[in-house]
Parts: sequence; structure tokens; C-alpha cells
Amino acid sequence: MELSENQISYAVRGILLDIHTEYGPGLLENAYEHILFNRLKQEGFDVKRQFPVSIDEDGLRGVELFKIDLLVEDKVILELKSVEKLNKVHFKQLRTYLKLTGIN
Repeated sequence: MELSENQISYAVRGILLDIHTEYGPGLLENAYEHILFNRLKQEGFDVKRQFPVSIDEDGLRGVELFKIDLLVEDKVILELKSVEKLNKVHFKQLRTYLKLTGIN
């Protein structure tokens, strides 16, 4: 059965809550990424880590623009942050990722 974006997001939030309860705040982003990647795989999700996104722009064929921290089921982008406060730029970054990948 194929899961919707909402179903995937709901499952991811539960896993994230478990990770936060177990490890708390303060780990580096890379540590949370590794743990979350493993937990998602254990739950049977198709997940890609540090997934490169390229564009084909005039004269720039296949230029890698950025890497998605985690891409779940080719539907949900997880851009992890280990910061004290999320800023507007973090939300803009994710919106740009969604736009450039065509993931809605």
C-alpha cells in the first residue's frame, strides 16, 4: 500500500519524538540524521540520505545545487536542523527545495 505524504509525515513525527525522548537536544545535525535514517529504514521506509539535486540550466548541465538531508518515499523532504531557533531562511530553504525538486 502506497502511503500519502500526510501518512509518511505522521510516522516520521512519531519516530522523531522517540529519538528526541531517547537522546534529547544537543546532538549535532549529522548525528540526528544518521539515527533518523536508520530508524526510518527499520520501519520499512524507502529513504535516501544526502540525496543530490541537480538542474539543467543553459550551459550548466547536471550542476549539483544542494543535497536533501533525507528523502522519504520520494515524497517527503526532511531538512534537519540542530539549532536553538528556526529562522525564516530555514523555511525559505525548504520551499526552494520543494520547488526545485517538483515535490509538492
